[in-house]
Amino acid sequence: MSIDLSKLCADFLRSNHSNRIGKLKASHARELVAAFFGYKSHAALLSEKSYPLDNLEKARILVPDIPLIKYRILCLKELPGDLFLPKDMASRIGKFLSDERYFSGDIWLCDRLEIYIMEVVLIDNNIHAMDKLSGVMAETNAEYDAFPYYENTEIKDTQDFLEIIISGALQGTQLDNKPFCGDIIDIVAKVSLPRIAGKRGFMDFRIEVEGSVNDDWHNSDMHYEVPNIRPKDQFLEMTGGFRFGETRDQFQNRRAEIHTIRNRIANGKAKPRDIDRLSFLLGEEHKGF
Repeated sequence: MSIDLSKLCADFLRSNHSNRIGKLKASHARELVAAFFGYKSHAALLSEKSYPLDNLEKARILVPDIPLIKYRILCLKELPGDLFLPKDMASRIGKFLSDERYFSGDIWLCDRLEIYIMEVVLIDNNIHAMDKLSGVMAETNAEYDAFPYYENTEIKDTQDFLEIIISGALQGTQLDNKPFCGDIIDIVAKVSLPRIAGKRGFMDFRIEVEGSVNDDWHNSDMHYEVPNIRPKDQFLEMTGGFRFGETRDQFQNRRAEIHTIRNRIANGKAKPRDIDRLSFLLGEEHKGF
């Protein structure tokens, strides 16, 4: 006979509650445990056929659904006033499962899974990402940061897996005396979590990383303005002027990079290094940016 894991967790939750301000009802404990495993109700957990909780011992990753626990606490009536906070509750249930050897993998305790993926998983697996991007980096003449910066996230939830899609960029510094052909690589990272136990018990994750050179610098449209500059001084302001010994190709290359950085600044996408680089490209004595 298989173990009723949700009942064991509910019983644990009740026995660990202080009971100082009312008892935690068995029905409430079952609902909160169902939320822990990603279900909107205990009935939904019981109806699970594809990925029963009995498979939890085979799982490699457990991600308690803390946002759903918070939501269920708001919905349930007559809960005791000294109930554990959602994250603490998830931590205690997770520790119980590990201590009793019902689960031996990693527990990702996080309020937002996509943020955890972005700030922990992708950083810990950065070598894999950089290896995937090495070919794209070779298409440019820039030296790149050790880590990309990620900013936009999306979660796709299907019957069989969670897919977290995170976009960002890897910024580089143009190598001097090399033709400018872009210094930013746009990145899309996809982290897939295949389900095996409930909605939040997964096999090991898979990472796919794709990148392409940002080609905004090809766009000749000017998105920035230089105020209070006479027309005849615009050329100097935009380029820093010709440099002694600079070839025409080198000048055009430098002008393209200046244009790219100025547009980046005007669009609010610049990094501190862009300011330093622009100062260098315009000449140390040229401060008009």
